[in-house]
Amino acid sequence: MLKDLKYIKIAITFLLLGIVLYAHFKKAQTVEIIVSPHAFSNKDTINFSIASNTKDDNYKVAIKNLLISSTVYDTILSISQTFTDYDSSVINQGFPHELYTLKTQLSPGIYLINNSPLFVKGDNYAEITFVVPFVNTHFYTPVNNHWFFKSNSSKLSLNKQIKTDNPTKGMLPFMRDVSEKYTTRFITDLDLENKGNLNTRLLVIYGKSVFWSPKMIENLLAFTQQGGRVLLITDNAYYAQFCYDNQNNLVDTKSEGLKPFQPDIIQSWRPKLNGNYSFIHDLHTDFGGEATDKYILHIKTRLHPCFYGITDSTLSINAKYFMGVDKNDKGQPLGNYKLLASVYCKNDNLAGIIEYKDKKSGAIVLSLGSEDFCLKENQDNPSIRKIMLNAVEYLLQK
Repeated sequence: MLKDLKYIKIAITFLLLGIVLYAHFKKAQTVEIIVSPHAFSNKDTINFSIASNTKDDNYKVAIKNLLISSTVYDTILSISQTFTDYDSSVINQGFPHELYTLKTQLSPGIYLINNSPLFVKGDNYAEITFVVPFVNTHFYTPVNNHWFFKSNSSKLSLNKQIKTDNPTKGMLPFMRDVSEKYTTRFITDLDLENKGNLNTRLLVIYGKSVFWSPKMIENLLAFTQQGGRVLLITDNAYYAQFCYDNQNNLVDTKSEGLKPFQPDIIQSWRPKLNGNYSFIHDLHTDFGGEATDKYILHIKTRLHPCFYGITDSTLSINAKYFMGVDKNDKGQPLGNYKLLASVYCKNDNLAGIIEYKDKKSGAIVLSLGSEDFCLKENQDNPSIRKIMLNAVEYLLQK
């Protein structure tokens, strides 16, 4: 009897050792999917790369449509070993990788190919175009515990895996609701470099929107100068500059002509615009700040269409930082702006929900003030969802 127990203990010990070794092996395995280009037409085949430190003849690839929460494609691939370990230079160079192609057509939307986000734009005009913060997510994604902001690098490779950002995750139910009522497209922030992607009535720019290239700024301004409408759901838009090297899939923050005024990677656009660039100069994070009153928005213009169906004069929101607007000598918003709902900030700025109107072009830019509107905890608030749906309907009006 005692002998049998001894053998059982030995067997259990070996079993546990096997489990530990297997877990260690799985942890040491690194397989990353890199989608390139970053967004596809719905008529394209899907190109992506796999960077791996192991070989696997039965690697499963699945594509999931996040808007309907359903797997729409799966297959088995044989993958090769392309690198042996992480390298701190990955921030500059990206992983060695092997290219794969899937011949499948996907409807416009946001997808996951395994754990990597995949964006399908669609080719036709849409009433609403959501701008997913793709390149900004790259800036805020550490690699092997290396942050771009804390590195000495001026270049950032897009040839690495990123995850779906939290604002996009939180916005998915809102996107579904809007897509049921209106025609929608989904592009990335980097797609703003091509004005052909702005074939829409309303741009919804949300989440982290710190980094912008000159071409992105130029195309956004041209869009509004032609009467386009913009819904901003961010608290830190167009704050830092980069340029895009399409051939090498790199972004660069210190190229000639974009050198910072101060020895800092992040550089505000405002000093270079000199007041001539419409709302980009006046509606800015520099005029906002950190909320001080337990994140309460005070509705100032109750009759505005954004607040239809909202009975309270205040709105509770779990949001810490807000964009603001420049003010005149009397402490009021500049001429083309209205402060629709205000939040008290530490620096006494005019921050909150702000509307910009250009009567000549018909452009309207509506800033909800904070990227935290996108987060699930706020999206679950019926009043916040109501205001956002009202804003979309209002901005789509002629």
